[in-house]
Amino acid sequence: MHSNEHIFGAGGGYEGRAEGRLGNPEGVGSTIHPVVVRHPVTGVELLYVNAALTTNFVGWTAEESKPLLDYLFTHTSQSEVCNGVLVGRRFHCHVGQ
Repeated sequence: MHSNEHIFGAGGGYEGRAEGRLGNPEGVGSTIHPVVVRHPVTGVELLYVNAALTTNFVGWTAEESKPLLDYLFTHTSQSEVCNGVLVGRRFHCHVGQ
């Protein structure tokens, strides 16, 4: 589950400190999406988690989710090259590369 409530919601660090998205209650909430997604062009499976917004797995409490999420966050923060692709960091592709 992804959530921004702990950051932008009631009691969050940015509550009432900014206009627009940060001060907008309609911009606060949660969503559910897969932890592993497939790249639409290459078909490569990718981890879709981040330490700032991924809070727990569906059906698991935050406490139950923490050990596995911590492992995934550590894994995604490591730089390594796999099949010629930098894994665990944002990268940009350009036509022809």
